[in-house]
Amino acid sequence: MLRTVDGFAGYIGLYDADNARAKAIILWDSEETARTSEEELTTRREQIAASIGITIESIDLYEAPVIELETARV
Repeated sequence: MLRTVDGFAGYIGLYDADNARAKAIILWDSEETARTSEEELTTRREQIAASIGITIESIDLYEAPVIELETARV
């Protein structure tokens, strides 16, 4: 779904199995597209969270002054 949103540049999903917690990091090509996409994704995110029984604790916007990814490991 994220690949269809203008400005989407990547996704990193983190999971802490010991504490049953997860974090999602979505990368955008600019601050403008990040803010614009937030308006579009808010409703979708709430629907998905409700359907799978998770709680969203926070949604924060950070600047990433350095990104270095040599390979993606799965």
